[in-house]
Amino acid sequence: MLDKNDLAEITKMLLTVQKEMMSEMAKMFLKLEKEHFKENELLICKGRRLQMTNFVNHMKICRKSIDKDVERRVPTESVLKTTIGAMDSLIEVCEEELRTNPNLIAGEIEDKTE
Repeated sequence: MLDKNDLAEITKMLLTVQKEMMSEMAKMFLKLEKEHFKENELLICKGRRLQMTNFVNHMKICRKSIDKDVERRVPTESVLKTTIGAMDSLIEVCEEELRTNPNLIAGEIEDKTE
């Protein structure tokens, strides 16, 4: 038969084992969350980079168009109207994308986490 001291010692051992298990579980959870955070951050950065690349490419096209028009001695007013038209087109395309796909990056993150 077990006496009080034996029960106390067994309880102490069980609590120690439980504490160690909980500590290991917490470490595993934090490691998984860190990896999950890195994946989310990477997706957000890729999305932002793609957005900026598209914008820069559009500006390069506008700039080339302006340079060619100036080379051909197109009137300044026409060059300005063409450039404004190109900017308006970019605005329209971006606004339409935002209307139809407002959560592209968030949607990709949700898909990855499910």
